[in-house]
Amino acid sequence: MRLQFVSGTGHFVAWRSDERGECKELSSSEEALVETRVRALAALAELAGEASRTPLSLICQPPPPASPFPYGDLVPLGFLLRAANACGSNPSVRSSLEDLLRDKRQGLLWAYHSDTLVTCIDSALVLQGFLDQAGVEALELFADGRGGYLPQLCAERPERDHMTITAHNRHWCQPEYGTTCLASALRAEAGLERKTSVEYLAEGFENRGGLYFANPYMADWALAWALQGATSATALRERLATDILASANEDGSFGRYDVPLSTALAILALISLGLEGEPVTRARLRLADMQLPDGTWPASIPFYSAVKMPHERLPGGLLARLMLGERRGQLFWLEGGAYAASLYVDGYRTISSALASLALTQPGPPTGLDALPKQSRESCHPRYRCADHVQYIAGYALPPYLVPR
Repeated sequence: MRLQFVSGTGHFVAWRSDERGECKELSSSEEALVETRVRALAALAELAGEASRTPLSLICQPPPPASPFPYGDLVPLGFLLRAANACGSNPSVRSSLEDLLRDKRQGLLWAYHSDTLVTCIDSALVLQGFLDQAGVEALELFADGRGGYLPQLCAERPERDHMTITAHNRHWCQPEYGTTCLASALRAEAGLERKTSVEYLAEGFENRGGLYFANPYMADWALAWALQGATSATALRERLATDILASANEDGSFGRYDVPLSTALAILALISLGLEGEPVTRARLRLADMQLPDGTWPASIPFYSAVKMPHERLPGGLLARLMLGERRGQLFWLEGGAYAASLYVDGYRTISSALASLALTQPGPPTGLDALPKQSRESCHPRYRCADHVQYIAGYALPPYLVPR
């Protein structure tokens, strides 16, 4: 593909080669996508420049009356670096991001926020931007030896490099599906032996989600990435692709909330599964329509964390309403306990813009699935029809981790 800037018009004309090698002008929709990518590339460079001046931290939004605060300044840079690498950003843009992240590295790994506890899931999300075999191998520190990965190390008493277990966070101390998918995907991408079997991933498929992913399509993206190149994974790839396709909206987008982020993640998952064609093209066109004038995409809430609340800290009337199944903002009742969800807002639009840029540029793997039959929206799994983050968290993401194992 070739771009030619036409002076006096303020826009590019794009051309591609046909099967005979002759240049043909792109259709209006193809040209619109090219122009969207050009704006996105400039926006990625702008975000990288801003990151060198100020932390592009997510904002933790706990349940009221607690106040929001910045928390999560490293993980967004992993998404940004992966997009910068894939989209052909200027080498200086990529090197500045790499330098920032290396400066914040603790040994071979990273925390979610500067100078806090190193974790597996956050290291994996940063490592997606690097070709770092040693860093990926270091994630084995969190392996449970049975194919799963712990999101962080935990201990009953204060211990260096471990999270101290309390009654509020004990459910965090178990193998986590999203973390496992990310670690497996990174090992395959780095050319390392797979430690997580397809059978392990298939066993968790129906309850896929995560302790920290606030969007169902993020779990799909991580799983699809983990399945790339995996032998004997055809059946699981088909199941996942069928679920995603059945969840498409009338206009080709995906999701009921955070639609730009959901659409980008759905596209990336389908591409990783080897499916392109009409569903991906429609979704890309819709995603391009959602681009903001500055080349970014709208803010989103990609992550959450949830803790168990002591009953004595809740007014009696509120506790009773929760026990009766009434959700109160970010508070809800599950498995005999009250839980509070904190949401992490991507106010700088770093993650949403990085993923959208990737979704508009990333090619599919060399081999993939044959075309699947058109899916009916009536067969859509209800996890994709949640109206907001907390409904998804309380209904699908968190419950699997509260069941005794």
